[in-house]
Amino acid sequence: CSLVGSEMCIRDSTQVMSRNLVMQANYSYSKSDGYLTDPYKILSLVDGTTGDTLPRSGGIPVEGGPSHQFLFESRPDERTKHSIYTQAKYFMNGKVLDASYRYMTDDWEIDSHTVDLRYRVPLRGDAYLEPHLRFYTQTEAEFYRLSLDASQPLPSFASADYRLGNFDAITAGVKYGWKTRNDNDMSIRVEWYQQSGSVPSGQIIGNQAGRDNYPDLNAIIVQFSYRF
Repeated sequence: CSLVGSEMCIRDSTQVMSRNLVMQANYSYSKSDGYLTDPYKILSLVDGTTGDTLPRSGGIPVEGGPSHQFLFESRPDERTKHSIYTQAKYFMNGKVLDASYRYMTDDWEIDSHTVDLRYRVPLRGDAYLEPHLRFYTQTEAEFYRLSLDASQPLPSFASADYRLGNFDAITAGVKYGWKTRNDNDMSIRVEWYQQSGSVPSGQIIGNQAGRDNYPDLNAIIVQFSYRF
């Protein structure tokens, strides 16, 4: 087990299974200690019955300032992660199938699964086409909160950061690459990304049930690469 700095440990194994198949597996351990809170993330203070954000007291807010009550998030000052990663590459008459799976768990109660598939197909000359499909899913952190009920005692830790919530994501696309005259690599990649999440039903208060509490995210990714 090799140590990277003093906070990460990686154990890696690569095995040639046959002349056409190579497999890899590794285990990673990491520990973060210190200030892990995002100083720019906030949580709304809401009415415990209606779910509406409470207005600021003291009348009309200063122009450009917040109109409702909020508190800054707070996260634990330690985080330990464990992850297992496996990958297989299979050669099939010039084509290459690259498949991988990763499982991650941490002491914030986030569990994630990632499946990644790439299929490289050679074209005329030194060009190739590589379709890509990736699926990701994770559970929410134990301190993830949509909002804070003003009538309840404040929790020790809370965050409304969507990246710590429960969500699924799919990436699908294709990459086209080729060799230049001076033997450098060029490629263009076009992908579509979709992310959708949900908030635990126990955190929904009042008319929050009728709102889109975790809006979907859709993106088109275009990337041009040149390697020499």
